[in-house]
This record gives sequence, structure tokens and C-alpha cells, in this order.
Amino acid sequence: MKTFEYRLFVKKEQSCKLMACLRESRTIYNGMLEMVKAQDEQDGTFPSKYELEAAFKGKGEHVPATTIQFFTGNNILPSGDMASRTFIMRIDVDRPDPENRKFRHPDPFAWTIQ
Repeated sequence: MKTFEYRLFVKKEQSCKLMACLRESRTIYNGMLEMVKAQDEQDGTFPSKYELEAAFKGKGEHVPATTIQFFTGNNILPSGDMASRTFIMRIDVDRPDPENRKFRHPDPFAWTIQ
């Protein structure tokens, strides 16, 4: 199996938005973690997805409603409740230069957005 590393060449404005999203995501994640720990210590239960959404909805200006997360490594798999809400996709390439392959569609990015 081959591993590929992709670099994003973004403009300064895009970089600022990406960093703002990452900062807000960290803050929201830490807030959710505090809520989970507090409820677990209080009554031994965990808040549901809906309780977490209600508590944190609209907290992030730059954080989208849906998030795509990428993990790279050797056979990394989700566990716990994330396993049932995760779509795993492996990319295997049959050629040494996948960046030069031909696509069925002339502009795959525009076709994907359609």
C-alpha cells in the first residue's frame, strides 16, 4: 500500500479561516468534553448527541455543521460510538504516479460540487 501526502496551497484569507475553524473546533470539543465529564461524575451517564448539539449549537462562527475528519496512519480505526457513525475509505492506487491519471470528467472538482 502506498501513502501519499497532499499539501494545501491556500491564500492568506483561506489560511486565516481554516485556523479560525480549527481554534473554534478545539474550544467546542473541550467544552463538550467538560460537559461529558461533569455529567459522568454527577450521575454516571453521558449526554446524548442531541443534548450536546443543543448545548453547543451556534457556538462556532467558522465551524461548519458537518465536519470531515481525515486520519492517516497504519490501520487507524474508530472505536466506541464513532465506529457506527464513520465511513471508512481507503485509497489504493494501481500506478506509481496517481497525480497524472486521467479522469472521466474534465473537471472533477466542479463535477463533485454539482
